[in-house]
Amino acid sequence: MKAKGWNNHEDTYEEAIRREMLKLKEENYNLKLDLKELTKVFYKLLGDKNMTKFSDEFVQKVQNFYKEGKKQKKTKNDKAFTIKDIVEKFGILPNQAKRILYRRGEK
Repeated sequence: MKAKGWNNHEDTYEEAIRREMLKLKEENYNLKLDLKELTKVFYKLLGDKNMTKFSDEFVQKVQNFYKEGKKQKKTKNDKAFTIKDIVEKFGILPNQAKRILYRRGEK
């Protein structure tokens, strides 16, 4: 049998698997890029539309309620004032309360 040198390398099972893996790796990379671009466009289109808009008056009312509640805790036996108190009083979600207190409070 005559040796074919590197010519026989292209016909091996391992080489076929390697080529298939490279093709799949490239396809995976392209899918990740597509997902990244779609995510950017999604958030750009979404913007603040899914965020509830609160009037400045309501925000001020919630912030004042929170400040007053924190001041009222005088002793260790007093109940701790938490976000949960705001949620119950104003009927908003915990994340909305946090956003009002911390993000809007920075301005």
